[in-house]
Amino acid sequence: MQKIVLAFWLLIAMSLPSCGQELDKGVFSPMSRSLNSTPHGYAIIPDPTGSAPTSMVERFEVRPGDCSETPGWSDCENDRERSELSAKKDRLGSSWWYGWSIFIPADYPIVYPTKTALGQFHQVGAQPAFMFQNHSGGLTIDRNFGRSTNTHQLITHEEMVGRWTTIEVYAEWGAEGTFRVYVNGDLEWVFIGTTAEADPYFKYGIYRSFLSRYLNHSGEAEVPTQVVLYSNVRQARSRVDLQSGYDDESLPESGYVRAKLWWE
Repeated sequence: MQKIVLAFWLLIAMSLPSCGQELDKGVFSPMSRSLNSTPHGYAIIPDPTGSAPTSMVERFEVRPGDCSETPGWSDCENDRERSELSAKKDRLGSSWWYGWSIFIPADYPIVYPTKTALGQFHQVGAQPAFMFQNHSGGLTIDRNFGRSTNTHQLITHEEMVGRWTTIEVYAEWGAEGTFRVYVNGDLEWVFIGTTAEADPYFKYGIYRSFLSRYLNHSGEAEVPTQVVLYSNVRQARSRVDLQSGYDDESLPESGYVRAKLWWE
């Protein structure tokens, strides 16, 4: 059964490699691919789940060997593989709302103890500030800055797999900042303190680090292929504006509707 499901995802990727479309991502637009240019690594496709917030979704795939390099950095030499999109930088001192919905298929393999990030706020010329780690399933928020200083489980694998999960972030960037994370409308984590030391920028997709950990732990010859879908990835000045990318009659569940009535 797992092979049939995987074949279904691969058929979609091959038949619709890019769909020649641009998505409305609010302030995020335009975005660029990061350290992966494979045809299978990224595609805009019709929603195969029938339940996404938007009719078109973004499909990311990482296969064994999907590593590349840029001047000064090599994923291949640093035990990493990825397929990500990268946004332009924001400024220290600015404040923004960010939102996206993510779908993890039922046949998605967990590759722990390899680290898999499904979203990150990086910094120009510095370490990532916050990372959304997959770890042993689900999503964990990780205040990083080169090493984990605060972590919190946002949602479990069982709660997340096979359904759409909506993540929203409110960030005030700087030495005296605020970082709030909402999951399906509910406030799940708040950090007050240094949120950025350099201009931050958002990246999302699949980014897996320390591949050798999985290989040594599992005894397998390669890390298995992973596929994740994203919908309505947006940046805006207000939380309400994160909804602008939704199709008619496809708003998130009631938790989101209740939460959006709370406003600063």
